[in-house]
Amino acid sequence: MEVRICPTWVTRHGSDDETMPPSQPGRFSIFQTIDGHGLDPEETNGGGMGRKFGYARISTDDGQDISSQRMKLEELGAVVVFCDVGSGSSLHGRDQLESLIRILEPGDEAIALHPDRWARDTADLLTIAKRVVERKATLRIHDPNIVMDGSDIMGEIMLTVLGMVGMMEKHFIRARQMRGIEAAKAKGIYKGRPPSIDPVRVRELHQQGMGPTAIAKNLKIARASVYRALAA
Repeated sequence: MEVRICPTWVTRHGSDDETMPPSQPGRFSIFQTIDGHGLDPEETNGGGMGRKFGYARISTDDGQDISSQRMKLEELGAVVVFCDVGSGSSLHGRDQLESLIRILEPGDEAIALHPDRWARDTADLLTIAKRVVERKATLRIHDPNIVMDGSDIMGEIMLTVLGMVGMMEKHFIRARQMRGIEAAKAKGIYKGRPPSIDPVRVRELHQQGMGPTAIAKNLKIARASVYRALAA
């Protein structure tokens, strides 16, 4: 077993637990490697009580800052804060969430500031809570204050309601976006989403001897996108 750790992220490999789908290649950096079975409760909280781990998420690193979430979670007692960059509408690519769940031990607590930091979908929110409780740990939301440890049905009911609210919010956001796009098209000013892949750069790297996997990591794109660019 090994733990890769930095001041913000922790990733552990070698568990037999059910895993969520991995993120795209090159999404996260490689951190310092520490040998060991896991984080020692004696080192993280003085022993005896369970540890508190924070979870923070932003949708994109373009103009969004995760530091305010991290600082608040640390104020609330989180010994380590796991941070993801990605949509809350899916569990795909949330490898730091996966790492947090894997490292939980009986008596630990996983806390996020708001329900939508965990997930915006009811099913995903309940899936996360179920996996936390299965490890005999507690899932907590700071605002509104909700605790789910498997001992009270009210926690699950509240998560279900908040998950439904999150789904409604996601629907309204998407509807507003579509109305904005239609209005821009009507005015002739809609240009669409700018391309995220530079085919010329892909071919340049390939000509320099880099393989598709290395190119994908270098440009932080999917390997399938590299193949499409090379075939064009």
